[in-house]
Amino acid sequence: MKKLLVPVLLAIAYFAVNAGNDDTLGRFVVAALTRATAYAKRVPVADAGFGAQAPQAQVVEAGFAPEASGEALTLKVIHAARERIDIAAAGLASPALAKALLEAKKRGIEVRVVLQERGSRSKSALMALNQLASAGMAMRTVTRDGARQDSYLIVDRRTVQTGSLDYAVAPGRSDSENVIVIWNNPDLAAAYSRHWQKNFEEGKPYRAM
Repeated sequence: MKKLLVPVLLAIAYFAVNAGNDDTLGRFVVAALTRATAYAKRVPVADAGFGAQAPQAQVVEAGFAPEASGEALTLKVIHAARERIDIAAAGLASPALAKALLEAKKRGIEVRVVLQERGSRSKSALMALNQLASAGMAMRTVTRDGARQDSYLIVDRRTVQTGSLDYAVAPGRSDSENVIVIWNNPDLAAAYSRHWQKNFEEGKPYRAM
């Protein structure tokens, strides 16, 4: 099967060269090459690198829910932190995520959190947030009209985890969600950090209940 991939990749490359400025075909070529290469290595695209050491190069990984890969990738990013984790979320009700943040704090990682006030009132959210506050994390809540959809992590000022995965959703839900991690991209991380810092400065200190 791997031998068949060689002419397939060559054919894709040929069409890419002759595709001109066709963006749609270009995107197809990139996706096809990525998946074909991953298959040749027997590594699933969505699960590449899970459980391994954080990449040193600038790479992108994806995961999904309700499949386990979404939460696994999020936890991988937290475990990879060496200096700081900044998190923005509508709320936080995941015991696994709260535990990972607490462990990061114990390792000496600076953890700072910005939350939507109304997303922090459920029983599961209060339990997780009170644990984080008791550990001495910098936590603030923001009150605004409309739905607040921020859901991302910034790690060590260079890696960003984002996507639709809702940290405020309690375990057991079967919502379809996605996670994407852009490793080692300081420029992207800086853009997210500016947005995060603005919300943090507008927020009020979280008070444990």
